[in-house]
Amino acid sequence: MEHELPPLQDVLGKLPWFTELTRDHRATLLGEITERLVYETSRDEFTELLLRWSQIAHQDSKWRRFSQLRNSGLLGEAAA
Repeated sequence: MEHELPPLQDVLGKLPWFTELTRDHRATLLGEITERLVYETSRDEFTELLLRWSQIAHQDSKWRRFSQLRNSGLLGEAAA
């Protein structure tokens, strides 16, 4: 019996930073990985790709927190 691999998103979902990506960034990452699987990318290239995307996830997370603070009114205009 052939062993079936889990969907790519399930595998990536186990990375601690994957959920910090915006929806658009997740879709882009999935597309990039799918494309690289077709061309048999090396392990080093995959590592570089995932490291780059972990930095993007970190930025997405920072912007999301900033937006939440701004929307809550905690980052209002400074008093004159």
